[in-house]
Amino acid sequence: IINIKFPELVNNKYAYSINLCAGIILWNLFSELSKKLINFFSEYSYIIKKISINKALLIIISCGVPIINFFISLLIFLVFLIFIKSFLFFNIFYFIQIFIMTVIFSISVGFFLGLINVFFRDIYYIYNIFLSLLFWLTPIVYPISLVPERFIFIFEYNPLAILILSFQNLFLKTESAFNLNLLLFIFFNIFLILTSILFYKYNKNRIYDEIWWLK
Repeated sequence: IINIKFPELVNNKYAYSINLCAGIILWNLFSELSKKLINFFSEYSYIIKKISINKALLIIISCGVPIINFFISLLIFLVFLIFIKSFLFFNIFYFIQIFIMTVIFSISVGFFLGLINVFFRDIYYIYNIFLSLLFWLTPIVYPISLVPERFIFIFEYNPLAILILSFQNLFLKTESAFNLNLLLFIFFNIFLILTSILFYKYNKNRIYDEIWWLK
């Protein structure tokens, strides 16, 4: 029944399973990375208070475990694709681009919210609730073809949907993965990065004052 909802993929009986796995794998990367960085200052407060260290290095260290988890999941998924003989459309060039874009986007979101979380400690819990809503507003457990046309704009303005759909296309379609509103995604990412840098620059002393009282 599900495969009927993939009219363009009706010849592939594993279409839904591939879409679902690909979507969840990339979603977990975004979710783990962003949540890890929201707690960045509290998690590394003992280091920041005692040692003068480049924050970029700490961010890279924070990203290690989620990225490793991503590649372990991806490896298992690729073995599954080879087993069912569906490892046909994977394009390493587009994969690298999507992976880098997802990591940058996750870091941008996580670090921006992490800065706010220093002053408002409930941000982490609010973000978890938001993620639950965002999950269902992203075409992971259902194909985009099921969405009524009048609601498509929600996905066109959802940066994560752009990444998820592009990643899914790597495994199911031969055309370029970047046939969505990529320009919007790039502008949104640049906005978050610049906002985070400016916020950190002009509130650096206040941030360190708040960190000092963290255990």
